[in-house]
Amino acid sequence: MLPKIIKDAILTVEGRGYAGIIDNIEWPKITRKTDEYRAGGMFGPVDIDLGQEKMELAFEASEQTAEMIALYGTCGLAGVKFRINASAESEMDCSGHGIEAVMTGRLKEIDLGTSKPGELQKTKYTASLATFKYSIDGRVLFDIDFPNNICIINGTDMLEKRRANLKM
Repeated sequence: MLPKIIKDAILTVEGRGYAGIIDNIEWPKITRKTDEYRAGGMFGPVDIDLGQEKMELAFEASEQTAEMIALYGTCGLAGVKFRINASAESEMDCSGHGIEAVMTGRLKEIDLGTSKPGELQKTKYTASLATFKYSIDGRVLFDIDFPNNICIINGTDMLEKRRANLKM
């Protein structure tokens, strides 16, 4: 048995596809923010869940496009929409599945790279994300929306009770 591996992925930014231009994508990391806690009567420490760490999307392009660079000035923490569509496939039976990540955020860094004759110049982009929705074959596994206090994992709204308590 072999895993279904991602064979290809395309990044779309603000509805514009960048197939053939984006060389690599660093997918967002989903990390809980925790703090170690140990009180009297406890045999050892435990991690207390304090929410979520910041999420970022990073990618590299072989072309400096005016449309992408101009997005650096977009207003709002969720002002730019990013979408990754990927195809994961099995070497055993050629079965596969579609992966989709839809994110909103803002470009926080553009590294224009280094120019050297005879070598490709890479432009690196980093976006700070406000929302992240991750699906495999249409099944939503993560739906995280920081500004609206939403964290749905595999269909379970983890913050529903909190929002109710806060009258949100």
